[in-house]
Amino acid sequence: RRSSSSSSSSSSSSSSSSSSSNDDRAKRKKSKTKKKKLKKKKAKLKKQRKKEKKKKEKLKKKEKKKTEVLPSTVPAERRPSYLEVWQSDEGAVELGPVMTDEQKARLSTKRPLTKEEYEARQSVIRRVVDPETGRTRLVRGEGEIIEEIVSREKHKDINKQATKGDGNAFQRKLGINR
Repeated sequence: RRSSSSSSSSSSSSSSSSSSSNDDRAKRKKSKTKKKKLKKKKAKLKKQRKKEKKKKEKLKKKEKKKTEVLPSTVPAERRPSYLEVWQSDEGAVELGPVMTDEQKARLSTKRPLTKEEYEARQSVIRRVVDPETGRTRLVRGEGEIIEEIVSREKHKDINKQATKGDGNAFQRKLGINR
């Protein structure tokens, strides 16, 4: 008797397990589809938010441009301060061309310097005199200012002359003691 009862119980358990596995599969399938739908919804929402954010940024930029244009149309009728006068370069006199023809050609072609060209430029050291202050500087290559080694007495003379020239230039710019 025991053997027959055990066999019947085992058969019933196997049938229940197969039905439960089918249920599990169906549940898994449903949950997967739900997850997919949720993912799609989230992605859609994310895209919408991104679009809205871009629109807001564009509007902000347009508003900024409008506000920048408005203040410039209103003329400012105040006298510039001494500092502004001193910092502006209206009174500066240009001595010669700003760029050589070779430099202009390079800019138009936008070709970088070769190593040889760069080294050739850097090897040129010239003495430049600032006409306003009277300072003499050593300029290497395109505009790197290098230090000149001089004796102590010469250094003192240069310093005196430069300080005096700086003071005079400053006073000229401010309009004091012309």
